[in-house]
Amino acid sequence: MGSSRLLPFAALALLAGLCGCTDNSVPAFESGKAPYLIPGSSTCVAEGLPPLSYIPSGAATVYILDDATRSLVNTSEVPANNSGSFFIVDPTEKAVVVKNAAEPTQRVVLASPIDPSHRFSIWVLRANATTQP
Repeated sequence: MGSSRLLPFAALALLAGLCGCTDNSVPAFESGKAPYLIPGSSTCVAEGLPPLSYIPSGAATVYILDDATRSLVNTSEVPANNSGSFFIVDPTEKAVVVKNAAEPTQRVVLASPIDPSHRFSIWVLRANATTQP
């Protein structure tokens, strides 16, 4: 008899769970603020639908985020003597790649596959910046 009283509550809980599964929306990161996934001192240098690119100048850490899924796709350390390397969120290759201006046919795939219909953002923490949570 006790289990029959719980049946309506179990059905309601199941229904609520199923409704939650159909919601694929993920809240966006707050514009202009570094997401919780990366240091708070980071600066957004590019955002939007691919293609996105960034050419680092000087030593830095580059963070590439998939804003649609709120996930960190890649973190890369850039040395101070960077000589023309640049990051691309490439919709054609469905990948995050690094290329060099001197050798444009050479590339290094950093993350693949990516969904080219998602919004991405590229964030940079310069080597001389103080790290904030």
